[in-house]
Amino acid sequence: CFPGFYKATYGDDSCILPCTVNAMSHSGAASPDDCYCTGGTYKVESTQTCDSCSSDAGIDCAGGFAHNSSG
Repeated sequence: CFPGFYKATYGDDSCILPCTVNAMSHSGAASPDDCYCTGGTYKVESTQTCDSCSSDAGIDCAGGFAHNSSG
C-alpha cells in the first residue's frame, strides 16, 4: 500500500482504505493501527481520530507512534 492507506486482507486487492484525517501510514500498512497522527495532532482513543492540538494549552504534539500516559 502507498503511504496513507492500508489493506486489512492478504491478496491482490487494492489498497483503498485510507487512514483517518490528519493521519499517515508507512508503505505496506496492514491495519488502521499502522496509521499514526501527523505533527500538530493527537489521537483520541474514543473516536479513533487525530484532533488538532491547541497551542495555547501548552501541548506539544509531535505526531507519530509515541504513547505517553500519566497515572
